[in-house]
This record gives sequence, structure tokens and C-alpha cells, in this order.
Amino acid sequence: MADMFTSHGLHSGRRRLGDPVKLHATVLNSRLRGQRQTSRLAAETGNLALTNRCPSETFSAMGVLVAFETYQLIENERFEEVQLCKMISDDAENGDGDGFYPCIAKLSLSTM
Repeated sequence: MADMFTSHGLHSGRRRLGDPVKLHATVLNSRLRGQRQTSRLAAETGNLALTNRCPSETFSAMGVLVAFETYQLIENERFEEVQLCKMISDDAENGDGDGFYPCIAKLSLSTM
């Protein structure tokens, strides 16, 4: 699948065909949440200096991992497509999005 993304020009990094890839999923993004909160506060108060402050909140996710270590999220499902999404959600940019990461490219898996 990664080779299909690379051969169709959907990978922006230095990956070559056959190189290994990592699966990434953001479970909690405290940095982005902090950016949203400081942006809103800066807009409300007119204090643009606040936009430079967005501390991340660190936490241990071990409790979540232990609680769901045997949980199967998906079983015996067939995927129709893989979406490549932009890392910043719509509402982080302009405040009126739905909170989802916007899809910038799709790869159909119907031929597999």
C-alpha cells in the first residue's frame, strides 16, 4: 500500500519504493488543543502575544493501553479506500470546520 502511495506521488517525504513505513494514529493531541485554546483567547482579548504560548500537556497513556490491550477495533472488514489527510484540521485554520482532518488525496483499494 505504501508503494502505491509513493508511485502515485502521494508521499511527500524521501521514501523510496520498498522502504518500510510506520502506521501513525493520533489518539490525543494536547498541543493542537492548546493552540486552539490560545488562539481563541487571543482573539477574544485582542492580545496576539498569547498565540505564541501553547504548552503541551504530557500524560501517561499506559492506563488506556492496559484497559484496551485485548480490544479488537476492526475484524474481518474490507476497506474501500485509504485517505491521505492534512495534519491540521479545518477548524484549527479558520475556526468553522468540523474538527476532522481534511482529505487531500484518496487511493482506491477496489482493484485489490
